Amino acid sequence: MKKLILIAAVVALGGCATRVVPGPDVRVEAISRANLEIVNSTPQGEPRMIFSDGITSAKSDYQKWGQVIVQRLADAIPGSIGTSKAKSIRVSLQSINCTGHYVPECAVSVFVERSDGVNKMYTTDALNGYPFDNSIQRAMNESVRLMASDPNLLKFVTE
Repeated sequence: MKKLILIAAVVALGGCATRVVPGPDVRVEAISRANLEIVNSTPQGEPRMIFSDGITSAKSDYQKWGQVIVQRLADAIPGSIGTSKAKSIRVSLQSINCTGHYVPECAVSVFVERSDGVNKMYTTDALNGYPFDNSIQRAMNESVRLMASDPNLLKFVTE
């Protein structure tokens, strides 16, 4: 009986796997517009978990995904940047949390540090899409929308 249970456990766990998904093909760099610099401060490191459905899981390069957010935020900030002094925004992707088997749902959390000392965490609701990287893209777009529509962040940028 113990042998049968052991064989069943080995077969059941045999399908479980973690794969490493390459991050987006982007160069990690600061983006400057007028006197505003947007910096990706997501730490470089081992691939971190982005997806799990209970059977399979995936890891990826958070720093490259963070650069996608930096680029999209730079594009989303209105053209009228204040000229009173140099400013910076440091963006750090804290988590990508995707779950679900048939239609994945993803949520992301992004920590933003402004050069005036104000910090804020932006977290999206879980957004679905297929395949799962489409869900990640939707969640990242939502995080950028949350940042770009934050009146305090906009005031900081336009002062």
